[in-house]
Amino acid sequence: MEIIQTIWNALTTENEMLTRIFASVLMFIELTVSMYLFTTILNIESTKRQKFLYILILSIIGIFTLWFIPSPYNNYVNIIACPILVYFIFKTNILKSILAEIIPYITFIIFGSIILSIVLHISNNSSNIIMIIPIYRLMYSLMLYLCVTLLIIMLKNLNINIHLLDNMKKKNSIIIFSNFIIGILAITILSFVLGIYNDTLPFIVKFFSVFSLLIYFCISIYSLTRTIKLEVATENLEEEKLYNKTLTILYDNIRGFKHDF
Repeated sequence: MEIIQTIWNALTTENEMLTRIFASVLMFIELTVSMYLFTTILNIESTKRQKFLYILILSIIGIFTLWFIPSPYNNYVNIIACPILVYFIFKTNILKSILAEIIPYITFIIFGSIILSIVLHISNNSSNIIMIIPIYRLMYSLMLYLCVTLLIIMLKNLNINIHLLDNMKKKNSIIIFSNFIIGILAITILSFVLGIYNDTLPFIVKFFSVFSLLIYFCISIYSLTRTIKLEVATENLEEEKLYNKTLTILYDNIRGFKHDF
């Protein structure tokens, strides 16, 4: 009985060491969920070996930075490592490699903000305390992974993905990349402000902040798909023009041959 009470006390009180241990274990789940999210949305074909290598290497980097590199410098290392590993392991282009980091980042921020508000309401504690209480940290993480997993299942069932980025022109790639960079900066600043003032802001302010993040995410994805469809339509028109030009030349040759005959 005393052992159970000791375990429960360790889980329900501030314990930064135990929280770090949980974070190290949960990192494998988080990387797996995020990998399936960006491979589904970006339609990246991969083998089991590629998936295993990505999760293993990035987990080792994440655990090392968590324990040995102080915050926020550990986040910078992870941010740099993720697109590099996607580029070399999954053999994608630069745009897809960057989107493979941005898309899960935005998704986790949106769902995380909503779930954090729920956990704050249940626990009646501040966000800083929740992040170092193991039971609440575990509850928050598992709810977040479950929501993102349900999103992945929905995307697969509806066959929603972006599969034409490989053939995109350089000009459009730069425009889309710039748009996502500006968007990620805005989301980072907003999430930083929400993280600091999450305990004091009224619920309606937090709701509209998260709602604006969700709207931006949806509009960005919609704009990206529309841009891709427009580029494909333009390429098809160019091919039709070339085909019609070829038919015209053949027709003129046949007329000339008929006239000579």
